[in-house]
Amino acid sequence: MYYVKIDYYVNWLLTTPYPKSDADKISWEAIKNYIKVEQNKKFPYPLVFKYYQDPKTKKFGGWFTKDEGVKVVRDLKIWCDSNNIHLEFSPSAIKRLDEILAYEDRAKFALTDLPTQPIAGVTTELRPFQYTAVEFLKKAGGRGLIGLEPGMGKTLIAIAYCEAENKKAIVICPSQAGKTKRSWEHQIKEHTKSSSTVMYSSTPIDLAKLISSKYIIFNYDIVDKFSPLIELLVTKAGYTVMILDESHKIKNSKTDRFLAVEPLINKVPHRIELSATSIENKRQDLYSQLHFVAPEKFPSREIFKDKYCGKWNWRLKRPVKQTKAQLNQLREDISGIYFFRDKRKYLLELPPLDKETVWIDDEKAKLIADTVKHKQQQYFALAKAMMPYTIEFVFNTAMEQTTQKIILYSGLTKIVDELTIKLNELQEGCAVSHHGKAGKQEQAESFTSFIKDPKVKVIVATYQSFSESINVQHISNYVVYNDIPYTASKLEQGWGRIHRMGQQFPCYCRFMGFKDTYHEDVKELVEGKAQDNKKILANRETNLSYLDEVEESVKEGDSDV
Repeated sequence: MYYVKIDYYVNWLLTTPYPKSDADKISWEAIKNYIKVEQNKKFPYPLVFKYYQDPKTKKFGGWFTKDEGVKVVRDLKIWCDSNNIHLEFSPSAIKRLDEILAYEDRAKFALTDLPTQPIAGVTTELRPFQYTAVEFLKKAGGRGLIGLEPGMGKTLIAIAYCEAENKKAIVICPSQAGKTKRSWEHQIKEHTKSSSTVMYSSTPIDLAKLISSKYIIFNYDIVDKFSPLIELLVTKAGYTVMILDESHKIKNSKTDRFLAVEPLINKVPHRIELSATSIENKRQDLYSQLHFVAPEKFPSREIFKDKYCGKWNWRLKRPVKQTKAQLNQLREDISGIYFFRDKRKYLLELPPLDKETVWIDDEKAKLIADTVKHKQQQYFALAKAMMPYTIEFVFNTAMEQTTQKIILYSGLTKIVDELTIKLNELQEGCAVSHHGKAGKQEQAESFTSFIKDPKVKVIVATYQSFSESINVQHISNYVVYNDIPYTASKLEQGWGRIHRMGQQFPCYCRFMGFKDTYHEDVKELVEGKAQDNKKILANRETNLSYLDEVEESVKEGDSDV
C-alpha cells in the first residue's frame, strides 16, 4: 500500500470558500511541493496538466483556481484508488471530496432514463422521465430543482417523491386567486390517498388538524404571516420537505417572498423547487433558487455574479462580456441539482405547436416609434395602435382556424380592458377579461365563464394573471399576443397554458408586431434569450455570439401587479 500525504494547501482547496481575488489563488508549484509520494511511485502529472494548460500557447504552468484545484484532487483520488494508493486527508476534506464525487454522479444520473416502477402511495403510473426525476431527487437527498417544460407534470414528481420517501411536506405556491393552491389539493387527491390542508390568510390555526395532514399548502404572500407556524411544523411536527412551486417567484433575493423562505433553508432538510422558467430574463435569476437548494455551493449573489455572469457594466446596469467558459462552468455546477427534459422528445403524443409572428406594416406605428422616445410610453402607444389589427385577426383568422377557445394576452391592464370592450361590441358576450387589478372573486368568475360558458370565446388576460398553474388545454388551443412581451419566460408560460399533456388539437401561437419598430429587435432578442436560457439549463452547446452585442433596449411597462 502506497501513501500520499495531502498537506495544508490541498485541504485548503477542498474546504475554503471560492477565492475572491488572485491573492487567494494558489500555484501548482506550491501544491506540488507539499505532495510527497513514498516508495518512488510516479505521480500522475497529466491529471494536473489539463487544468492549467494555457489555451493560447499550449504551454503548462502558472495559476489555476480553486475549482480547478478541486478537480485536480478529485482526479488524483480516482487515480490513487485505481493504483491502490491511500490518500491522507483531513476529515473535512474527505467529506467535501465525497460530496463532489456524489454531485458528479448525480449529474450523470440526470441524463439517464429509467423504466417506470410502481411507487408506494402513488395511485397514478408515472412516465419514465417522471420516475427518473423522482429517483434523481432521492439521490440528491431531496434537494433539487425540477425544470421540466410547462405541462410535463412537475407537481406529480414532487408528490411522488414525498410518497416514495414517506415524508410530510409544506408546499408554497403562487396565489393566482387561489387557483394554484386548489390545483395542488386536487392533484394530491387525484394521485394519492394522502390528506392535505390549504391555508388562506384568514384560516384559523387548528394545530391538531394541520399535523394530521401530510401536505400543508400556503401561497408565497402569506408565508411571512405564518412563519412561526411553519417553523413549528418544520422543527417539531416532522414536516421535513419544503416544495417551492414556480420557484422563479423568489428570483429577487431582496423581495419579501425570498426573505420569508430564506430563514427556513437550514431548518428544512429536503428542499424541492419546481419551475419551467427558472431563468425569466437573465442568468442572475437563478441565484436565489440555487441558493435555496444548495447554499453551500451558491453562497452569495456577489460570488455568483463574478463566477457566471460576466463583467458588470454600470452604464447598462447589467453584466456584459459573458464568456463561454462562464456558461460551461454554470452548466457544470448546476448539473447535480437541476433536472430537465425536452417536451418535444418526451411527449411524442403532444400535437404540434405552430408559432408565427403576424407583421403589420403601419405608417402610424412607425411615426410613434420615431417620435415617442420614452420606452414605456412607446410600449403603451404601440399596444394601443395594435388593437384594431388584433381584433380583426381574432375574428377573421383565429376563429376560422379553431373551434376551441382563444387566449389573448397583453402586458397592460388598460389594453386588456379596452380589448375586452371592443370584442364584446362586435359580438356580445364573446370575451371576458382577467387581470390582477380585478378582485379574486371577479377573476374567478371570469375564469369560470371562460371554461363553462359556450358564448365566451376569448379570455383577454395579462401575462402575470393568467400563467402558472392555469391549465386550459381541454378547451383552448390558440394564443394571441397583442403586444410582444419583453421577458422570455412570458412567451413560454403563455403557450404553456395550452401546449401540455392532455391537449388533443394542434396548437397555435401568434405574435402581433409592427414592422420597422423595436418590435422586430425585441422579438429577436427575446427568442434568442429563450433559446440560450434553455441551452444553459438543458446542458447543451450554446451560441453566445449575440450576448456581447445586444443592449437591453427596453423594460416592460406595466402592469397588473
